[in-house]
Amino acid sequence: MSEAGVGLAGDDLAGTVRIGFLDRLRFRLEMAKHEGVGVALVIVDCGLVDRADAVWGFAVGDGIRKHISAQLRAEVLRSEDFLASVGRDDIACVLAPIDGPEMALLAAEKMMRAAGTSLWAAEDEVYAQPTIGIALFPEHGESAELLLQHAKGASRFARALPGRIALHDAARDAQSAQRIWA
Repeated sequence: MSEAGVGLAGDDLAGTVRIGFLDRLRFRLEMAKHEGVGVALVIVDCGLVDRADAVWGFAVGDGIRKHISAQLRAEVLRSEDFLASVGRDDIACVLAPIDGPEMALLAAEKMMRAAGTSLWAAEDEVYAQPTIGIALFPEHGESAELLLQHAKGASRFARALPGRIALHDAARDAQSAQRIWA
């Protein structure tokens, strides 16, 4: 069923950004397939933008998301990596090429430090409470949509972990799906 079929498409701008991101990710996956290298899709759920929207307004939420994105670009991402906002609180980072899960986990730890720094919203010092989910190509899927789904699922699971970082796990996701329908 399509996103629109279940009422999850969001506004036109968010949908357009997500489609552009998925197109760019598809291209990167095709390149990786041809080159025989790995790709990591990392979702950083900021844990602050939605709350800032409610307290200070959308302009402040937008500023926080832009600040965190800039921190990720400056402190973690390489020139060949890219990112995009794929949800109000979600920033998707594509790391390519990668040598394996260890490299993706190391980058995620750096992302956690970069996204977790203090920010000023109005006169208040605030902290993001990020969670990070990781899906790897080709191990966790070969399509852009599936990798995005798996990385988002891992970021939701990461909320319950002390380190707040999780790698996709198919068995865990199957258990989560069972709970949704129970």
